[in-house]
Amino acid sequence: DGRDVLDVLQAKRSQLDRELYFYHGQGGEDKEKIAMRTAKWKLLINGPNISSGKWRTKRHERFLFRIDRDPNETIDLLGQHPKVAADLAKKLIAFRRLQPEFSVDIYGAGRRQFKAPKDWRIK
Repeated sequence: DGRDVLDVLQAKRSQLDRELYFYHGQGGEDKEKIAMRTAKWKLLINGPNISSGKWRTKRHERFLFRIDRDPNETIDLLGQHPKVAADLAKKLIAFRRLQPEFSVDIYGAGRRQFKAPKDWRIK
């Protein structure tokens, strides 16, 4: 993505000073997995599309981890740090809104009509 990570790879710095975003939507808009992390925190939300701004519904699984102290993501701190979660969620919602509607096909879409070419050769 055009970022120089050499200092981190050479252990001159311990981390990048940037936020990272993750999105997986091939299960459909009802089963999205979306997350973001900073140097300290990671917010993970599983469930319906959050671009409407709704991320705290019963249909959403939400987790907040202090990634610098808990890299294995074993302690959910969502209840203890709601402001951190809300601040990260605002950024995550803005990130999700960048995704054009229906831009990621649902996994297996068109599978029934697909016929593999002989020996997987395309002419």
